[in-house]
Amino acid sequence: MKKYLLSIILLIVISQIAYGAKIKDVSQKDPAYLAVKKAVNGSYLALKKDGSFQAQKSVTRKELAISIDKLLREVDTQGLNLNKAEVQELVNLAKKFKGYLVDYESNKKLVNTKLTSVSDEQKVFHNDLSKINSELKADIEKMKKENGDQHLYMIIGIIAAGVIGIAN
Repeated sequence: MKKYLLSIILLIVISQIAYGAKIKDVSQKDPAYLAVKKAVNGSYLALKKDGSFQAQKSVTRKELAISIDKLLREVDTQGLNLNKAEVQELVNLAKKFKGYLVDYESNKKLVNTKLTSVSDEQKVFHNDLSKINSELKADIEKMKKENGDQHLYMIIGIIAAGVIGIAN
């Protein structure tokens, strides 16, 4: 209930803010444009230095706390004077943003699950690669030893042939 009330308060204050700043990366055709514009104009969310809003970027807990604090202070000083249409608009916006939040959380969980899976696969791959590397080193040392023995036998054979050749 508190979350719902806070969402309504947040949306109420945002809906009462005048228009002002030019937002470079949110189209006026975007369904969230009006809410973004109101949030920026009310100083609840800031544009970047280049005038972009970066709507896909996550809000930090600190940024959220600052926005909530501004909203609560404004509600404390101005109160809530809403007509029925404004309340309905807030309810509609709250429902819409709730869907976005649920989708975001769901996608976040999916990405984290996939990331964990990739990390596990990477560990298996690393272990397999280390094992193959060790086996190759052992095979190389074995081949060096075998080739070294073959060279020794070849030298002994040459010496023996020379001795036999000298003796005849």
